[in-house]
Amino acid sequence: RNVTYTGNKTKDKNFIVDKQMFSREVRNCTVGVVGLGRIGMTAAKLFKGLGAKVIGYDLFPKTGVEDIVTQVSMDELLAQSDIITLHAPYIKENGKVITKEAFAKMKDNVILINTGRGELVDTDALVEALESGKVYGAGIDTLDNEVSLFFKDFSEKELPTAAFEKLVAMYPKVIITPHVGSYTDEAALNMIETSFDNIKEYLETGACKNEIK
Repeated sequence: RNVTYTGNKTKDKNFIVDKQMFSREVRNCTVGVVGLGRIGMTAAKLFKGLGAKVIGYDLFPKTGVEDIVTQVSMDELLAQSDIITLHAPYIKENGKVITKEAFAKMKDNVILINTGRGELVDTDALVEALESGKVYGAGIDTLDNEVSLFFKDFSEKELPTAAFEKLVAMYPKVIITPHVGSYTDEAALNMIETSFDNIKEYLETGACKNEIK
């Protein structure tokens, strides 16, 4: 809905309505969910609840999800989606998922959301797609090489890369948050409880359900 753009205008006491305030309704969009694990399926349910057509891709196809998401190939997802949201892990051997070639297969004016892993997206290709208009806007909570950027104050300094500078300059077309998707009271409590449950289980049995192998 371009709320950030509109909010910035009204903050400056400008209440004139212009064409950038108009937007699409989610119920008329096809949403492509990449990664159909617990978080990806939660996102799919939320978009489904808003009336969107939800399609999804996972390297390992899921069963019992047909009432929420229609599973398609990655190429089909790229070609059909008005909104693409990433919820997949990054597997180094598989390389990046959203590349220059992937952007070329997308619809014009697509919206990209990445709350998965920054390494999934080629940052330079994203900048190029935004500059060309292929990508209408992006919501980013994680970036490739984010360790050089996030949790640091660059108020009076240049950012580590030219691509980061360009993305920041595109606000509000691009909204970046510093990997804070899990920064809620409930998520923090869940992480603490899960940690204690695993410690207790390990001390009692010598194993735990979230063991890292």
